[in-house]
Amino acid sequence: MRIALLGSGPVSRSLALGFVRTGNEVVLGSRDPSSGSARAWLDAVGEQGLAMDLRSAASSADVVVFAVPGRALPEVVELLAPETLAGATIIDPTNPVVISDDGVTNAFGADDSAAEFLQRAFPSAHVVKAFNQIPAAEMGSPPPETRTPLRICGDDTTAKETVAALARRLGWQVRDLGPLSRARTLENAAVDWIRNQRANT
Repeated sequence: MRIALLGSGPVSRSLALGFVRTGNEVVLGSRDPSSGSARAWLDAVGEQGLAMDLRSAASSADVVVFAVPGRALPEVVELLAPETLAGATIIDPTNPVVISDDGVTNAFGADDSAAEFLQRAFPSAHVVKAFNQIPAAEMGSPPPETRTPLRICGDDTTAKETVAALARRLGWQVRDLGPLSRARTLENAAVDWIRNQRANT
């Protein structure tokens, strides 16, 4: 299976290494495939990795991971035509956290989510919320002793089965929370955790 990871940060690298380890082909989608961050991603992933522009990477893959900051999703979506991801399974691991002088807030508010925003932007794709409650370094390779399940949600059963199978091969136990609207719970819990961590430092 070919998996496109949009973004070259820690989430992208961790998942890319895990997906390669479990027999998948991975491709980096970047605004500038020749940038230093893209080269560092390729160095980390090895010969199994490719780098392309965002649209080429997304349109070439069976599964597309939006491994970008949650608050940046609207900007990234603007660079991709809706038909680019038609029929694809989208994994959304983002947490739309905004940190300002007013504190820590959710970029999409309490009555929406990043995952639902992506589903509206790409109505012919199938969005699955997954990995947003897992530290980036552990996403592609969970610690052997972990008992934390990977919580997912989405409206398309086949897409959820695809994501669950990928996650189980990485070593995760998977818990399906139901429809995509449950992404609000997953994202708000992550935002609350970050808010509490900052309050205690």
